[in-house]
Amino acid sequence: GEFNAPEYGFSVQKTEVLATNLPIAVHAHARKSETFVIIKGGGFVLAAKVDKTGKLLENPKKTLLKIDSVVYFPPLAGHTFYLNPGSKMICYSSEPYDEKNPDFISCPDLVMK
Repeated sequence: GEFNAPEYGFSVQKTEVLATNLPIAVHAHARKSETFVIIKGGGFVLAAKVDKTGKLLENPKKTLLKIDSVVYFPPLAGHTFYLNPGSKMICYSSEPYDEKNPDFISCPDLVMK
């Protein structure tokens, strides 16, 4: 589910992880920040600073996640989630989603090798 509030300048999404949709994200944003809260399950996230093309500017950091973990990603912080099937998380975005300008930077190198 998603609550997109352009008139108030934010968005909230709820994501449920299925066995077939890993990894999740593998991207960054140029303008908006995101805060994720794990509400069920867990796993880990890889994160790294990236440039505007998605190129890694540092070695990725791996952070373990469990219920009630909160992780924050400012603009140009790439993030890739590896969560256990059945996990759920909520994402608070500092800007609403805009179809015309999605503010999405793919980070194909931000994956487990």
